[in-house]
Amino acid sequence: MADLTLISYGFVLYPVRGGSSCGDLVVPAVSALPHECQLWVPATATVQPPLTARSAFGGLVVDLSDCTVTFRGLSGSGAADCQDFGLVPDFSSLCCGVSLPSQWRGAKKKGLNVVVGLGGGALTARPDLHTGEFQWAWNTCDGSPVQGRRISSLTTYEATWADTHIDIARLQGSTGTNGTITLAGAPSTVALLSDAVGRIDEEQLAEFDFAHAAATVNLCSITEPLTVTLGKGTKDGSGPKAYPLPQDLEQFFRFDVHFLRGRPNCGARQMDDPN
Repeated sequence: MADLTLISYGFVLYPVRGGSSCGDLVVPAVSALPHECQLWVPATATVQPPLTARSAFGGLVVDLSDCTVTFRGLSGSGAADCQDFGLVPDFSSLCCGVSLPSQWRGAKKKGLNVVVGLGGGALTARPDLHTGEFQWAWNTCDGSPVQGRRISSLTTYEATWADTHIDIARLQGSTGTNGTITLAGAPSTVALLSDAVGRIDEEQLAEFDFAHAAATVNLCSITEPLTVTLGKGTKDGSGPKAYPLPQDLEQFFRFDVHFLRGRPNCGARQMDDPN
């Protein structure tokens, strides 16, 4: 077992370098449809003021906004190796005419909500609760059809961790709170969840998808006329079983699961990182 395991589920962008590594998990800011980004840590963790936490799902939950999250003392540097990332759609195949600029971290701070730094280790896409239930189809920017695609919004990051401190630092110009979380020891499992505030009914699905697309576009440079495609899902139930979560976390990831999960535009996606 890794010293640190970070489980992430929901609306997350993965800037991928060279198609094989990722240095950050990024939660874009969705202004049209507010989201709550939360970090779950074990109940034995110490959340140092001025950060605050509430008890939930057998652990502690810290609300995150406009901040960076750093796991102090990761043994690797640069980025994590990506594995099984065929389950994570490429945003540039869903939204045409955009790319991440070289200074995406600083060029548009308004487009960032939370950035989690990775160093070494492995980042693996896992089947979520909907991966086995639906196949998805869409047309890419050059008109090529994508058929029978299984997708997921669940990843695990596993790394060697020489420390037990998680540093929270607010983004420049933010009114967020700086602070530190100290875990009781290794091995440690924590979780990141980014989810919409409230439920979205079926009539709002397209608006929901476009809001997520717009949030990611806010981080990008527009290189061509902008177009967005929405995927079409077919339920078949013949795919892989969902990745088994630790008991405390299973309820955490199920509490707001409904028909929105699994849609290509509202879950995890990747983009090429030019750096």
